Amino acid sequence: IYGNAGTTSALYVWNGLSAFWGTSFHTNPHTHDTLQLVFDIDKSFRLKDKSTQWTSYSSAIIKTSHLHQLDSNNSIQLFIYLDKDSEYTKELEKKYLSKKNISDLKDSNINKISTTFFKRLLVSNDCNVLFKGFLTIIQHLIDFEKPVQSDDRIVKAISFIINTEKQFKVKDIADHICLSESRLRYLFKKQVGQPIQSFIVWMKVHSLETFR
Repeated sequence: IYGNAGTTSALYVWNGLSAFWGTSFHTNPHTHDTLQLVFDIDKSFRLKDKSTQWTSYSSAIIKTSHLHQLDSNNSIQLFIYLDKDSEYTKELEKKYLSKKNISDLKDSNINKISTTFFKRLLVSNDCNVLFKGFLTIIQHLIDFEKPVQSDDRIVKAISFIINTEKQFKVKDIADHICLSESRLRYLFKKQVGQPIQSFIVWMKVHSLETFR
């Protein structure tokens, strides 16, 4: 991202989701290979793309790979990025971005979350608290189906991905848990909400951030 890079918090990364706090941004046109959610803590920020002038928002959702600019307007924002292949992204884009590239989320329940809630997340260093908080935010934007019961084979697959340091392929995971590769891909997407290959990439990013 070119322009004023601003000031950011640590980057928090989970499978399929990353987030950070930022301020003092004024970017040049750029894109993200993820779905982007932005929430202001104090007042508002501004967004602009090729078809619109600078517009003020208290919250916004930006379509994957959409060229845009952001001005933090001397306020503090929470940025959440979701894997483009995740079920959350598909539901969010279907609900808010079917005819737009940027939406203000006014048709969501996000206003039911208090400013105090966001500010508590801002000062928290507990990753579990932050992750639950970010999921609470997403739950106010879309309706989740009740989670399916965990499949022990997928739990073992996730453990393999997290704990294996050497290079491996999806077929290696499938062999480890005694499934065909196609069946593993199907079950993993159903259980976790994102393709297994995307999950592996997210875990590599998480590992790099942990040991940076």
